[in-house]
Amino acid sequence: MIKILSLQTGTDLGGTELMSYYKNVQINKDFFEVTVCFLNKKGQVSDMYLEHGFKSVYHLNANLFFSFFRLVAIINKKKYDIIHTSGLRISLIARIASIFFFKTKVIHSQNSVDSWRKFYHIWLDRITSRFVDKYICNSITAKKVLIDREKISQDKIDVIHNGIEISRFENIRSNFRQNYSSSGETVITCVANLRKAKNHLFLIKVCKKLKEKSQSFKFIFVGEGELKSNIQHSILENNLEDFIVLVGKRSDVPEILACTDIFLLGSLWEGLPGSILEAMASSVPVVSTDVGGVGEMVVHNETGLLSKSDDVNSMAENLQFLIDNESKRKSFGQKGKLRALKCFNIKDKVSDLEKIYIETLENR
Repeated sequence: MIKILSLQTGTDLGGTELMSYYKNVQINKDFFEVTVCFLNKKGQVSDMYLEHGFKSVYHLNANLFFSFFRLVAIINKKKYDIIHTSGLRISLIARIASIFFFKTKVIHSQNSVDSWRKFYHIWLDRITSRFVDKYICNSITAKKVLIDREKISQDKIDVIHNGIEISRFENIRSNFRQNYSSSGETVITCVANLRKAKNHLFLIKVCKKLKEKSQSFKFIFVGEGELKSNIQHSILENNLEDFIVLVGKRSDVPEILACTDIFLLGSLWEGLPGSILEAMASSVPVVSTDVGGVGEMVVHNETGLLSKSDDVNSMAENLQFLIDNESKRKSFGQKGKLRALKCFNIKDKVSDLEKIYIETLENR
């Protein structure tokens, strides 16, 4: 039995956390024993692991100094074969802790291009990379960033795209649409936490531009976050309260997507957003900024339409095109689902991860 310690940062439900959850719960239990540990305090994600039957879910829940010693104690208790980290802070702690455990391998998942990083983040990542045995990127774009910015050897990097469980988004019945939009309106949904990277203030500008040519649409923002009040203020300031609805954090995303005509994402930076995979699995066409690994998922003018980051006119034009062309929406959506089935099946991604675990241990 191969013992894995999955180290993650946050317990709030987001795309990265959800992707780690699905991989951890679907891994082959006959060969792998996974324990989960979070840097932060208890939250929705850690509760999901407990509900699924995970016996041990740890929370370091302390400053970085004390978190280091608590982590060393956790590793020492069970002598894990592999520490798999996600998130820079928890990864840095784990890399230093691994010095005391010569047989333990360290794998780090790079889930975004992390454009927010300062020079000292890059420097810390670079000088501690010697303690990482394998990097797993969820996009080719993220791999290129690690090579060019962090100067990580490409021999240490593998790419496993995110995956999706298609069956969760099939045969869905929902009355969501009748509660939030009028008859004949095109429902345009964005599923993303309300934070800087997701760029909702840009989407509000797009909505204002779109309003100049069309009145029959509704933006649905699904998610919570620290920018909620700013977003609400911008909606009111631009007189868009009849065109944009904030529905908060929801557990019925498949039902919402089943009632959606167009999926929208305006991110400044990304890894490989799970929300787009969910839209593809729901046969919903995608309009997005072409950042991070988005272009590895969405085929422009085949499964969706892409524009440059912060290009209000281009994104508004892409939305208007799909509002006016129902046949294109259906075609893009159908092709997107086929692409999700072929290229982003979660079972295939879990299998790829298991192979990397075994190969990494064989090299010790």
